Amino acid sequence: IWRIGDSAAAPKFHVVAKPNDWSKTVREAAGRQGGLTETEQQRMEYWSACAACFEATGSSLRQPATKPWGWHAWGIGKTGIQLCAKVSLRDDRCAIYLNLNGPHTQAHFQLLLDQRAEIESELGSTLEWDGSGREHRIVLSRAADLLDRDRWPEQHRWIHDTLLLFKRVFESRVRKLDPSAWDGTGDDR
Repeated sequence: IWRIGDSAAAPKFHVVAKPNDWSKTVREAAGRQGGLTETEQQRMEYWSACAACFEATGSSLRQPATKPWGWHAWGIGKTGIQLCAKVSLRDDRCAIYLNLNGPHTQAHFQLLLDQRAEIESELGSTLEWDGSGREHRIVLSRAADLLDRDRWPEQHRWIHDTLLLFKRVFESRVRKLDPSAWDGTGDDR
């Protein structure tokens, strides 16, 4: 109970839950001409369910604010490098990838590529190493029918577990990346 000066006693409330950004994002999109597209609405629902999965596991990963995008990103300890999760309704795939961008993209990519055998061994998977664009990516993907809601929990667990695995394998490597250590060889473009 709270009392200010001579005022009447009032209850003291403790916030135990707060609204997420989902409704705010929907409102913002509704303000655009035409609101959310069907695909954006499906993405919002997918990522909201994914966030609930993360929360239910007590994960150290916090799902970013739900947006109607096909991807979400998490920092991994160095500017210009993020862990990302992507879903594609068009391709029926979901992917986890390390996204590299910025002034040292090529150097960072090549320094990690030099460790490819160790990285893939630790992950237990063969990765797609895409150094062809402005942003370079190191990708692990899988088939995923995103319209089959009964399969979402398994997909969300895969996203969660694979993000944690990528974090464990890449985080210390990313923090140690020094672009001046790259000798300029091995450019695969």
